[in-house]
Amino acid sequence: PAPRGAMRRVLEQGIYPSADGWCPPAWPTNEDVLRLEEEERARPRRILIKRPVLVTAAQAERHMDAAFMEEGRYSLQVFPLSQESLYSGIDEERMFACWVYYEQRDEAVVARAWKSSGVDVLQGEREVVDPETGIANEQRLIETREQVCFFSACQWEVVREGEQEQDLHAGVRRR
Repeated sequence: PAPRGAMRRVLEQGIYPSADGWCPPAWPTNEDVLRLEEEERARPRRILIKRPVLVTAAQAERHMDAAFMEEGRYSLQVFPLSQESLYSGIDEERMFACWVYYEQRDEAVVARAWKSSGVDVLQGEREVVDPETGIANEQRLIETREQVCFFSACQWEVVREGEQEQDLHAGVRRR
């Protein structure tokens, strides 16, 4: 039997090459794929710091602006809190839990950018992002030089220790 990794590679290939060996002319050869994988492994990866922060809807909108992120030299993962969640509310009182990612050398710039809207990002616990993290979005942030914002399509809930999350069905609280 073929090794597990080889079987995975075959499944990823899709419909090409066809049974008779034909591939579109632009389809990469195995040598091309191996060379690209080697280049990817050799590419320098950033060492990132991340800090959690809670922000209002207005603050989130400002800090998710691509130009503001570029100027402030940080990236984001944003998780909207449900309106019924602890710390959150309705409309402008709605809160967003964010992870702020940046390189160590940019910490002062990042702190100033967030302070401009009344948020002290340095209050959040400082954590170094594991270079071998299993979190796909964090891997992308490590590998790219651009500032990126990942916005969760789901609503999240903050729950106090020892309490249970609310039983919500289609956004309606069940009793």
